[in-house]
Amino acid sequence: MRQLQRAGLRRLTTIVAPAGYGKTSLAAQWYELLKEEGVSLCWASLDAEHMDQAAFLLALIDALEPLLAEDGGDAGNLPASALLSVLATRLRKLEGPVIIFLDDYHFAQTDATEALMAKILADPSLSHVKLVLVTRSPPRFPSPHCGSAANSSSLVSPSSAFPIPRRGNSLLARVSI
Repeated sequence: MRQLQRAGLRRLTTIVAPAGYGKTSLAAQWYELLKEEGVSLCWASLDAEHMDQAAFLLALIDALEPLLAEDGGDAGNLPASALLSVLATRLRKLEGPVIIFLDDYHFAQTDATEALMAKILADPSLSHVKLVLVTRSPPRFPSPHCGSAANSSSLVSPSSAFPIPRRGNSLLARVSI
């Protein structure tokens, strides 16, 4: 937790580890800490149905609802390109920073959803949006979408280049910036 706090809010933070290493527990603890600090944030739990671009975007739009002052209306029947516009418009209405936690991102991770993530990260009007990916596999979209290295951080698993000591149910990691 201290390493996440030291790294601060980044455009993209990834928490990557195999199943059972406490990724979600760590992310939930960080979420609660940020919530106590008054940061605007939301949580989306993903699964295999979110491999579809439209379902993925609807999950993000639904997760944002509590942060919006007005009812966003139903976007359920729109194509993915229109849903991306709806998501971006709603995100622009929020004053930053806004942190979106995407738990179990690996279930929704496809070339199509990765392209959507890259578009969100590349949009300069959404620079106040910070993404936290909680996943078993690192994202495959190019890091230039995050801007400089100072805009991303990673917590990586023992099977990667940076070992993580494990204590109980907590996941301790080296932050790669």
